[in-house]
Amino acid sequence: MPRPADPTVPKPGSIRGRRRVPRWAIGVAVALATLILADCVAGWLLIRDHRFRGRPAPPYNLTFNDAQRRHLAEMDEHWDPYTQFDPVLGWSIRPLGVSADGRFRANAAGLRADREYAPVPPEGKIRVAAFGDSFTHGATTNSDTWCAQLEALDDRLEVMNFGVNGYGPDQALLRYQTGGGAAARPRIVLIGLMVENILRSVSVYRPAYYHETNSAVAKPRCRIGEDGDLEWVRLTARDPRELKQEVETGVMLENLRRTDYWVQRLPRAYEGSALYGSSLMRMLDSVRENSGREPCEYYLDAQSEPYRVSRAILKRFAEDARRNGSGRVVVLFFPDESTLYSVSAGQAPCWSEFLRDLGGEGLEVLDLTDVLLQAFRLMGPRALFADNHYSARGNAIVAEAVHRRLFP
Repeated sequence: MPRPADPTVPKPGSIRGRRRVPRWAIGVAVALATLILADCVAGWLLIRDHRFRGRPAPPYNLTFNDAQRRHLAEMDEHWDPYTQFDPVLGWSIRPLGVSADGRFRANAAGLRADREYAPVPPEGKIRVAAFGDSFTHGATTNSDTWCAQLEALDDRLEVMNFGVNGYGPDQALLRYQTGGGAAARPRIVLIGLMVENILRSVSVYRPAYYHETNSAVAKPRCRIGEDGDLEWVRLTARDPRELKQEVETGVMLENLRRTDYWVQRLPRAYEGSALYGSSLMRMLDSVRENSGREPCEYYLDAQSEPYRVSRAILKRFAEDARRNGSGRVVVLFFPDESTLYSVSAGQAPCWSEFLRDLGGEGLEVLDLTDVLLQAFRLMGPRALFADNHYSARGNAIVAEAVHRRLFP
C-alpha cells in the first residue's frame, strides 16, 4: 500500500518547489536596467550628430566636419588658388598664387610679395627674412602686413615675408632650410611665434589637433630623439592623391598612432572601442580628448612635449641661421586677441618662463604683449584685430616695435 504524500514536501513543478531569486540579485538586475536606460536616454538627449556639448564624441574617424570631407574628396583634383600641397612642408604658397578674395598675392618664389627678390641682397640694403604662421603672413592686404610696413619704415630694409597660414614652428624651420630662406642670405632673421604655436609643434594631422579646421592636411614634425637631438617625422604622401588614399585606407591613422601627440593622448578615441557602446563613456572621453589644448598648460610645464620640442626647434632655427651668416635672429612673440583680454583682466603671462628659457639658450626674444596691450586698452580690440588676426593698425604697431628693437 503506497504511503500517503507528505503535505509539507512541495510537488515537483509547483511554485513552492521553485528556488527563489535572492533579493540582492533582483536589486542588481533592476539597477543595471536602470543604468542602461539612463545611459540610452542620456545619449539620446545629449549626443547629437556625434557631438557632445558642441564637440566631437568618439569613436572618431579622420574627418570631423563637412568642410574637411569636401577638402579630402576634392584634394586630388584641385587645392586652392593661393596654397598648394607640398610633400616636404605639408602645404606652401603657390607661386604667383592669388587668394579667392584677392587679398593675398604671391610672387614667383611663393613668398607673400608684389615683387621679386634678387638672389643676393642689393647693395646698401639690409635683407630681413620673416618666418612663421598667419600672424607673420598677415590676414590683411599685402601692403598692410607688418613685414611690408616694417620695410616702409626704413629705406635701408628689404623685408621678405616667408610666413604661411597654419604653419607650426617646425614648418617655419623647414621652410627656412628648404624653401629658400637660407639661400636668400638674410642679415636678420625674424621668427614669429604666436602664443598657440607650441601646440602645433607636436601635431602631424591638423584635424586631430584642431577638430574644427576646414582642411584635412598633414605636416612634418620634429621629435627629440634618444640622443637629445631633433629628428624629423616626414610626410609619406608624395602628392594630394596619396594623402587622400592614406586618410581613406587607414594608413594615416596607423602613422598617427606613432607620431601625432594629439592622437597618442587618447588613441582609443580613434579605434572604435567597445567601451563606446556606452553613451556615458563617449561623453567622458569627449570631454577628456577635447581638453588639454590650452597653451598655458604647456608653457607652465617645462617637461611637457610641446614645451621641449618647441624650444628645441627655435634653438635649432637660430643655430642654422647664424651658421648661414645671419648676424641677428629674433623670436617675435605674438599674443592673440583672447590672450590680450586675459592679460588685461589680470592674468599673469604664462609664457614668460618659456621666453626666459629661450633667452638662456642664447636667443634674442621680443615679447610684443606689452606694446599691443597698451594699444588694446587705449583703442580697443576692433582697432587691433580683424578676422582674428592683427589689423593694418595692429600690424603697424608690431612693425614699429620690431624696428625699435632692431635699430634702437
